[in-house]
Amino acid sequence: MTRARTRSLLIGLATCMLAGQSVLATPAAGAPAEPAVARQGGKIAIDVGSQFKTCTIGHNVPGAQTSFTAAHCGIEGAEVYLTDAAGNRMADPAGKFSPSPQFETRESSNDFGVIEWYDSVVVEENRFGGAAVPSSSIVSGDQVCYYGFASHNATETPSCGIYLGNVEQSLFFDTPGWPKDGDSGGPVFVPGKGVVGVLSGHNELTVSPGAQRFYVERASTLQNGNLHSKHQLEEWFKSQLHRLHRETAPADEPELPPEVPAVERGAEPVVRVAEQPETPNTDTMRFVVAEIAVMVISAIIGLIPLVGTVLDLRAKSL
Repeated sequence: MTRARTRSLLIGLATCMLAGQSVLATPAAGAPAEPAVARQGGKIAIDVGSQFKTCTIGHNVPGAQTSFTAAHCGIEGAEVYLTDAAGNRMADPAGKFSPSPQFETRESSNDFGVIEWYDSVVVEENRFGGAAVPSSSIVSGDQVCYYGFASHNATETPSCGIYLGNVEQSLFFDTPGWPKDGDSGGPVFVPGKGVVGVLSGHNELTVSPGAQRFYVERASTLQNGNLHSKHQLEEWFKSQLHRLHRETAPADEPELPPEVPAVERGAEPVVRVAEQPETPNTDTMRFVVAEIAVMVISAIIGLIPLVGTVLDLRAKSL
């Protein structure tokens, strides 16, 4: 498939979904011998040459015989395999994969791709979120949820958290815990509104003092946009620190000892005030003012983790 055709397909699908219409795609050749079902939230395996990359189906477009997942899950023209109920890869390929031609790997801009299923594959209706909607439909206070096969297949219960905002076409939200390897490409949706994208991974933010770490989920919308730089992300995250809460590190990452704010490192500063003479004592007043200043500065230091310096920001895929 040429890059020009891939770009046309992506634009056509995005326009179709947001307008609530259906399109027809030319069936790909080489259909698998046995019928298979493409289910939203289902596990897929994409042949990337030396190995199979496992991901999750994020959004189905039954009328076009296509589905969306994350761009980093595969390469142009890679064969896609469905899995059985136990998560085992089926013997025959079920479709072909095309990442967005504007996908950028360093900061994961435009991290979505399209699977063109073969004729014999049954593409089910979406069970999470429903129709695709633009990310502009999300407002402050909305809850954003994601479903990944690795994290949620056992419970069928998505993880949900607060919407933080967008940087270009990357959408950030904060849920308890972290996605797992294999969750990439899963549906990201706002209950009652629709699917707003596919799971791309998470961003790990390290902030001084104390090298505190924050983990924020990242999704890609289903439309191409401008690439975002690391500096652009750092500036945006600094503006969001007051909304984040520090999480415990995942099991495979060492936990850093918590930074104890200055106001908690010992007894609270005590203002030592001498007995007041009948007439004002200038030296005593200066001493009191100095002690109060120490208390104020200590309190400010205790708040620094909320407005600290970003030491490191990493975009991680799953």
